[in-house]
Amino acid sequence: MLGSIALLGPQRPQQNLGLVLDTIPGTGPIVSVTAGWRHDEAEVEALHRVVGADAVHLPLYEWFDEVMAAAPPVAAAWRERQAKIMDLKSLHRLRLHPAIEALGLVMDRQDVDAAIARPQIQWSLDHLRELDQQFLDHASVILRQHPEVLRAWEHPAVAPFHRRIAEQLAGARAILVAGGHVAVLRNRLEFFGMKGLLASAVRTGTSLVAWS
Repeated sequence: MLGSIALLGPQRPQQNLGLVLDTIPGTGPIVSVTAGWRHDEAEVEALHRVVGADAVHLPLYEWFDEVMAAAPPVAAAWRERQAKIMDLKSLHRLRLHPAIEALGLVMDRQDVDAAIARPQIQWSLDHLRELDQQFLDHASVILRQHPEVLRAWEHPAVAPFHRRIAEQLAGARAILVAGGHVAVLRNRLEFFGMKGLLASAVRTGTSLVAWS
């Protein structure tokens, strides 16, 4: 039986998380991930009041800092890779933003015959997709240049945390993923190998609830 997936909006000033949790059947812990809150990651009291006594927190942001301090080679490789990715993103935006602006200008030309405008709009869209694909292809090259952190959760310094996460998710009734700084959240999830763990949990009946 597959677990359910719920994507919610912001939980402030009003939250509907409790209503969603009431619809999730079963027993077991409710695991929360708040790494996107960064330095405020541990401030989960209000969240856990909604969740109740079954709440279990995974401090990925804190664990990441522990690994960075305990394993300098991992830290160096990760930071070098991320610096390259950030440079790539900045160059990608320089190419992307003019293309988005051009698409908007083409679409705004209501005075042009549709038979002429339609292919121009399509080619502009195709160009945007091509730029994004080029970014993804280049990013993949950068990721492969740093094999020591390509699957960071398999590194001896990270593997114990990965196992701890897997143990906490086993039998969980639900997993809660709070938003915040989405790039940081995604990086921490990736670093600890949670993509596969989350997919496996949902396949075996654990529900996933996320919000912005």
